[in-house]
Amino acid sequence: MSENAELDDNALIERVVQADDRSAFEALVRRHLGLIRRQLAVCLWSHPEVVDEAEQEVLWQLYRTLKKFRKESRFTTFLFGLCRHTAFNVARSHQRSRQREQRWFLQEAPDRESRETREDPSRELLEKQEKDRLWVILGQLPEPERSLLYLKEAEGAEIKDLAKAFSLPEGTVKSKLARTRTKFRTLWEGQDEI
Repeated sequence: MSENAELDDNALIERVVQADDRSAFEALVRRHLGLIRRQLAVCLWSHPEVVDEAEQEVLWQLYRTLKKFRKESRFTTFLFGLCRHTAFNVARSHQRSRQREQRWFLQEAPDRESRETREDPSRELLEKQEKDRLWVILGQLPEPERSLLYLKEAEGAEIKDLAKAFSLPEGTVKSKLARTRTKFRTLWEGQDEI
């Protein structure tokens, strides 16, 4: 297991595809699970109650389709596309059967700063308000612009990776990002504090 932790993504993928090495797959999943969860949370903004279901579906699809991964692009690009397509399918399925109760997503937003490093309760409250405000505004953006902005700004995705994941030309990704940033900024400046 510790040996797998030291391998890069391509080496782990090779072990999974060639030898059906489950520990290599588990190491790959552990390494990217946070990214998967964040991407699904953003894509399924209006359906937060199905994020867990989508996560399980992504992991199943990842295991089944890993042999289709072409190494000329980064693994995260493959993962972005898989998350996006799975989220779309799960959301469409969920819209047909609204049997589950909704959970409030903002309570499960990713927390960038650990609780141990926080000393000042008033600072923590201000940070939470700012974070809540950011997520509310992000939620007002349409798909796929919301995902593009999130992946670029929060995950640091490259333009070329976004272009591949969203099946768009790089120039289109850049212009969508510019328009989305402007829209986000307008919403940010126009919204009163939560």
